[in-house]
Amino acid sequence: LTIAQNRIDQRKIENSKKQLITTFSSIHAGMGTVWLTPQANEHYTAVLDNGFSFSLPSAVPTGTLLRISNQPASDSISITIDASPDLYNKSYYFNATAKGISCAFATLYLKDKPYSFSVSKKAFPSGICRFTLYNDDRFPVNERITFIWHHDALTLNLLPHKPVYKTRDSVHLLLSASNIYNEPSIGTFSIAVIDTGQVQYSRNRENIISYLLLSSDLKGKVEDTWYYFDSSSALAAEALMLTQGWVSYDRFISKPVFEYEKEFMIKGKVTNLLNKPVANSGIVLFGKDGMANRFFLETKTGTDGSFVITDFPVFTTDSAYMLVRALNKKGKAFGIGVEIEEPSFPLNEMEDARVIQNGILYDTAITKFIQQQSVIQAILKKDKNTLQEVILKSRKKIKGSKNLNEDGGADQVISERVLEKTPKQNLLDVLLREVPGFHKGPLPKNSLRAYKRNGDLVVFIIDGYNINQAYDPVSERSTAFTDYVESFLQYITAEEVAGVEVMNTTKNAFAYEKYYRIYSNAQMSYTFIEITTHSGNGAFNKKVPGSYLYKPVAPVISKRFYSPLYTASTDTGIPDHRTTVYWKQDIITNEKGEADISFPASDNHSGYLVIVQGTDLNGGLGVAYLSVQIEK
Repeated sequence: LTIAQNRIDQRKIENSKKQLITTFSSIHAGMGTVWLTPQANEHYTAVLDNGFSFSLPSAVPTGTLLRISNQPASDSISITIDASPDLYNKSYYFNATAKGISCAFATLYLKDKPYSFSVSKKAFPSGICRFTLYNDDRFPVNERITFIWHHDALTLNLLPHKPVYKTRDSVHLLLSASNIYNEPSIGTFSIAVIDTGQVQYSRNRENIISYLLLSSDLKGKVEDTWYYFDSSSALAAEALMLTQGWVSYDRFISKPVFEYEKEFMIKGKVTNLLNKPVANSGIVLFGKDGMANRFFLETKTGTDGSFVITDFPVFTTDSAYMLVRALNKKGKAFGIGVEIEEPSFPLNEMEDARVIQNGILYDTAITKFIQQQSVIQAILKKDKNTLQEVILKSRKKIKGSKNLNEDGGADQVISERVLEKTPKQNLLDVLLREVPGFHKGPLPKNSLRAYKRNGDLVVFIIDGYNINQAYDPVSERSTAFTDYVESFLQYITAEEVAGVEVMNTTKNAFAYEKYYRIYSNAQMSYTFIEITTHSGNGAFNKKVPGSYLYKPVAPVISKRFYSPLYTASTDTGIPDHRTTVYWKQDIITNEKGEADISFPASDNHSGYLVIVQGTDLNGGLGVAYLSVQIEK
């Protein structure tokens, strides 16, 4: 039993006869390990000291065993491999990897006893190591991970040029970096200086080392990641590996849910009016990367009408627009259509990573912040050169909209920014999601159904054209009208719409009632929805023939972050109460492994915490902390 407990614990595991099998407890953050040898045809239950119970999975009669022993005092990892008797006399393959690189492997043949061996820890780099056992079909049947820490981080030292600073002093620090061989390291580092009187910072929170070597390979949020780098927390690290690093393989999935993407590419198909594939069709792609960069690519379809476009340039922004056009055998776009295989991405299930501040510290910091802001506002009011508060009000206006109100008035505006979040979603789903009360409901005094907003009948205006004119929505033909509206709203996609305006109050709807001679009364009231498309062609020309507008989620190269200019040379008389005293992302050490850092202190008398982290040219990682004292 590998548990750390200093008291009698009521957490236990019982068999089906309520007999005590073993006890267990938490090592750290609610996680722990327990050894249990399940018996055939037996059921086990974990019982907590609060009375809750949880049934353990039933043991199966056949399977393999992979035991990993990573003792902190040992220089090797002990490995034991075994199987149930029905799986003896077969070949197995063992592979140990780290960061995707194979560090140890073996071919095994199990006969009638376990196979045990050891692998030196020096064969693995620092970080999570993955041990996998494969059967003779090369399918993974057992997997286990463990954490190895060689204490091989870069040594970073921060030396202030004096022990104590005054407010608005110029703080000078010397950063020195060296590797495990005590050699100077050339690297790139970032620095953050925070006011510890206003911001709480835990030394065990995430940093560049803990993220790259530990939490990035685990599922879910790992609390206090730096805690696991202490040699005394080896048992806690193993519990973490078994909890958030546990994996299982589904043997019966014949095709992956998400296709492996080797490079950025666009796949599509060209068909004619009869939905038959068009072979040997010329494909031309006009692309725009942001506002300035443009590119041009071309290819041809195969015998099945499909095509693939590759060799894209490196995108410098995340706003890439592409127009794909296809031509028929006569070099025209008439009579053919282009469809693009839109990629499907896994859902982002990242937990909220915001830090919950200590309640007392948080309340104190907020109180101090309010007091400081009151002082600053009083100083600004005395300054005759400072403008008083000016409130600007304007309405959201849709470019190209034919809104009948002179001031562009609308009760609700769905802007292009909202529509771009779901570019391929049809307009009907957008309205159902974004417009409160929008639905398909019955008309008064009959069972016919029409689109309504709360109790109002909706009148749709597409690029200035009232499509309700095609049918009388309150007559017996309203079913046909509703079907027509539904087919259109499902036909057009969000990316083809510049914006949507909703007018339902008397102030904003009156101009529409007057223009279209549709007046609200006691029996019927109306809501007008103005839809503005990019093409301006209304409901009758969705797309240019043989074309497809594609707005992909484009991979982009990294950008340099903005670093503000911190200075205290110009005294404006306004108190300086920054919570982040200084931040810079590109501190580069020289051949001696050194770099000079300077920043001005603020007006707060609380101390500072300096955090430096980064990497050298050989991939070494380093983190350093320094407390800076400010004279009271």
